[in-house]
Amino acid sequence: MSQLMAMAVSSGDVSQLVQLEMLKQLRSLQKAKGSSDGDSSSEEEGLVGAKPATKLRGIHRLRRGIRNNPSKFSNRFVKHVKARLGVRSARTLWTVQDYSLKLPPRFGQMNSLWRCHWMLANIIQSHIEGNPEFALAFACQSMTCLHQVALDQGGGR
Repeated sequence: MSQLMAMAVSSGDVSQLVQLEMLKQLRSLQKAKGSSDGDSSSEEEGLVGAKPATKLRGIHRLRRGIRNNPSKFSNRFVKHVKARLGVRSARTLWTVQDYSLKLPPRFGQMNSLWRCHWMLANIIQSHIEGNPEFALAFACQSMTCLHQVALDQGGGR
């Protein structure tokens, strides 16, 4: 390590010095955690089989729960939207689109994703209002729109 430092200093290349300093800091952090270079490969082997399986189990459990009791999930989402909009009384007028309209700054430059969020909000709102035929037609139109967004690679053209 000291030979590498001496070579970097003699060449005057700042980027090599920065890289060496980062390597030194990384090694000191690894020593502080109590791991060595040999231990990292065994940790990675253990992660390959264990972690993704538990994540998939959670997804399957979620899908099963939605299939068995869909109203539970929709009611939870509506409560979340009301809380985010600050709706406190039943007399307050609100729509799911209002929630979607509050979000554009969070999507940043991904306007196409925000438009998809707004379309889904329209579908949910029409279903809440008791108009499932319109919701189905709008879902079909939204799928066409999403396909076009994919073809445009997310562009807003």
